[in-house]
Amino acid sequence: MSTLADDLVRIPQRETAGARSANRFAYQRSYALCRLLDLHEQGGDYVLLGEFHDDVAILDSATSPTSIEFVQVKTRQSGKVWTRADLVARKKSTAKEKSTTLSGRLPSILGKLYVNYLAFTKHTSRLAFVSNVPCKFTRQDGTACDKHPSTCLDELKQPDRTHICEKLATEHDLQSLPGGENLTFLEISDLSLPGHDSGTLGKLTAFLHRGYSNTPVPAVAFHKTLKSELERRCTREALPSSLDELVSSHGIRREEFEEMLATAATPSHTERLTHRIETRLTAEGVPVRVTLRLVRAVNRYTVDRRNPMDSTLREAAQAATQAIKRPTSTSTRLIEILEEVRPNAGDPLHQIESIRGIDYRKAIVAVALYEEDDDEDNDQLPPTHPQGPDQSA
Repeated sequence: MSTLADDLVRIPQRETAGARSANRFAYQRSYALCRLLDLHEQGGDYVLLGEFHDDVAILDSATSPTSIEFVQVKTRQSGKVWTRADLVARKKSTAKEKSTTLSGRLPSILGKLYVNYLAFTKHTSRLAFVSNVPCKFTRQDGTACDKHPSTCLDELKQPDRTHICEKLATEHDLQSLPGGENLTFLEISDLSLPGHDSGTLGKLTAFLHRGYSNTPVPAVAFHKTLKSELERRCTREALPSSLDELVSSHGIRREEFEEMLATAATPSHTERLTHRIETRLTAEGVPVRVTLRLVRAVNRYTVDRRNPMDSTLREAAQAATQAIKRPTSTSTRLIEILEEVRPNAGDPLHQIESIRGIDYRKAIVAVALYEEDDDEDNDQLPPTHPQGPDQSA
């Protein structure tokens, strides 16, 4: 019998990420960030996956998973609701889409969610449809769904429940549903559509205050880091060939999140780097605008290089490190060395410059130069003295 780890690699995805508005993707990322905080506080093992079989998926283990939860995130303008028809309606395929749909109809919202249960029946622990606005249903106890943060399909009044199940069975060419109604939930997120980013920052600040007040983590900076990491994982298109590859490319696991927190709670290596580089350039009289551009590029590069899948960037960094070990310049000025290293580094640095710009290429060289010295207190460059403004850009 196949394991969940086997199935995750073997079973093809229903679809790759389609076109989405920037707002919807940003909201989805905010939801994933908040869910990550909740999972971490619960104390068990987990892996949060972005854009793999659904908007968000959650495994119960990074090494030997036995269960998976699927979450579909949808947004609507405030004041609107989701009706029964909205959730099970199937729109006609466009000419471009007909090649991927046998019936000439696109999957319904709940149909796309339920297909995960059909693919991972033995391992599915939960299916959740999450939105910023409520679903217009009444529960068996007579209360409206919008009075509850979460409502199970089994809790709906019988006519609505029966209608949804029949529609899903028809959509998937089944006589009746083989199960899963008790695992399917309709949920209201407490993140508003226009204010989800600030709402997420507020939740992160409270999370850090509860669990990390003795080792302060800068909430705003850590918020940006988490958003960047989630975006990177949610935009992966390469199909993983193993569980380890899936976790590293699409997921954030408990141990990795702990490492991110520990890094954020200690004096930042990046901050030390940028301080040394900025101090040096200022002492050389480099114009402020040039210095600031380079510092921003250094900050961006130090985040980007944490991506183990970016082979182009890794090769450029290695080329820069090798180039500074073969000095051909007698210059003592950092701003000049950053330019003079370029010919020695060859194609990798040229390629990265064509993709991300001159300042980014200079940032790679500057970081390589300063990281060559393990002693952060000793600058390998000869001392310099303040000069008049440099006119180079």
